[in-house]
Amino acid sequence: MSDINELTKELQTIIGDTGTSVESRAVLITDDIANRYGDLVDSNPSFSQIVDMAAKIKASGATERENGVMWGEVVHLAHALANS
Repeated sequence: MSDINELTKELQTIIGDTGTSVESRAVLITDDIANRYGDLVDSNPSFSQIVDMAAKIKASGATERENGVMWGEVVHLAHALANS
């Protein structure tokens, strides 16, 4: 079973990396973090929502501004997960 504390630390690192594009960070969540913490995707609704929103960013082809709005939701959800 994955460690939720380790997951929240990794998510905090990703959302804090403002030098990397939103799209790249979303790909990191969907292609790396979600795979390594797959059991939590299935069992934790907050993390599942984070992965879903990151997948939308990854697939959207949206403008930087539109992706920024969606990324704001990822940040909000990650903070909520960390505080739960």
